[in-house]
Amino acid sequence: MLAGATVVLALATFGLVVFTWKLVVATRQLSEVERQRERRETRRRKAAQLARKIFLAEQVIGAKLESVRNQSAAGHPPNPEASYINEIASLVEPGDQILPADIADLQIAFDNALKGGANRSTNQAEAIQVIFHRVQERLGWDLTRWRHELAELTPELPPQ
Repeated sequence: MLAGATVVLALATFGLVVFTWKLVVATRQLSEVERQRERRETRRRKAAQLARKIFLAEQVIGAKLESVRNQSAAGHPPNPEASYINEIASLVEPGDQILPADIADLQIAFDNALKGGANRSTNQAEAIQVIFHRVQERLGWDLTRWRHELAELTPELPPQ
């Protein structure tokens, strides 16, 4: 009787070991699936952010400098360029050619345009134009890199 109970206990223990091992394997697989999902989600977010930066940069680069100067001379920041610049400011990352200082200079100049109204001098409007042009150039440098990064993140999509 004792021998039979020992055998049953040994079989139950073996069954628990097998079940525990299967549980460990399943947990590892689930962990790997979750890591892959996180990597995909991170890539998706990064791709969406790059696509937005590309769109904004294209809009700013395509803006006419004369229009920026004229709107600034009239006493208000150029729209929609000012809102694009504000959004780009929130997306700038280390390694980007566009510097937070360049954007800050432009934002300050736009803010001063609002405060000064139509009393802004032509020199001040031209200064805004110069800063805006510098921002356009730096965004142009970043634009190529951002497009390349986006193509690497989304290889199934054709490059823009």
